[in-house]
Amino acid sequence: MFSLNKMEPTMSLSTKYHGILDYKQALAPDIIHLGIRLVEPDHLDFTAGQYIRLDSQPYDQKPVVSRPFSLASAPQQKNRIELIIRRTAQGVCTPWIFDHLALGQDLTFSGPLGKFKLTSGNGPILMIAGGSGMSAIWSILQDMRARKIHRPTTCFFGARTRNDLYFTRPIAEFVQACPWFTFIPALSENADNQWQGQTGLVTDVVDRLVPEASSYEAYLCGAPGMINACKPVLLAKNIRPEHVFYDPFIEQKQDRVAP
Repeated sequence: MFSLNKMEPTMSLSTKYHGILDYKQALAPDIIHLGIRLVEPDHLDFTAGQYIRLDSQPYDQKPVVSRPFSLASAPQQKNRIELIIRRTAQGVCTPWIFDHLALGQDLTFSGPLGKFKLTSGNGPILMIAGGSGMSAIWSILQDMRARKIHRPTTCFFGARTRNDLYFTRPIAEFVQACPWFTFIPALSENADNQWQGQTGLVTDVVDRLVPEASSYEAYLCGAPGMINACKPVLLAKNIRPEHVFYDPFIEQKQDRVAP
C-alpha cells in the first residue's frame, strides 16, 4: 500500500491576529482575492504553504465560525497577508466573505498553521492546483523567487472554463522573469476554437505531458477529488510516494465554530 506524504497540521491555533481588510477583488465567478493589513500583532512570520483560520462575523442569524485558508502572499511580506478563496455554496464563512465582508472591516484570524512547504531538495518539481488551490502554490513560488531557488518547476492549473482562470497577468510576468518556471493551464469544459492551451481534466493533462518522473517532487493543492485523482497518476510516473505532498486540511474544509 502506498503512503503519500500528507503533511500533518500543527494542532495549536498559535496566535490570534487582528487586521483590517484593505483589498477585495473577484478573480473568477467563485474565486475572490483578499488583502488584510495586520494591526495586532502587526506582523506574521510564516512559511510559504501554511494557512490561517479566519473568523467570520454574525450575519443572517448564522453562527460565528472559523475556516482554514491557505496564505497566498510571500512570507517576506510580514505586515500584510493575502488569501485566495473559493465560495462554498453550503458554507457559512465563504458566503459571509463574498456577500457581507467590506473594505475597512476589522477581522480576526489564528495562525500560522500547517506543515505544507517546499522541501530542501534540489530536484525538479511538479505543482498541480485547481480552484483556490493556487493560493499556497503562489506563496511558494514567490518565496522561491525571493530566495533564489531555481529548481525546474512545472505548474499545472485545472479550471472548467476560461472564466475560471485567474492571475494570468502575474503568472505571465512570473514566467518571463523566472526561466526555471513553466505554467500549463488546462480547461475541462467549454474550450472554444480560440483556446490554444490544454484541454481535459488536469490529471489527464499531467498524464499526457509528464514523462517518467522518479526524480521529481509533487505538490498538490485543490479539492479533495482532484488530490485523490492525482495520486495514482503521479505514482504511475514513478514519483516516490514520500515525494508527493499535500496539506490534509483540504480534506476537512468544513466551517468550525470559532473560539
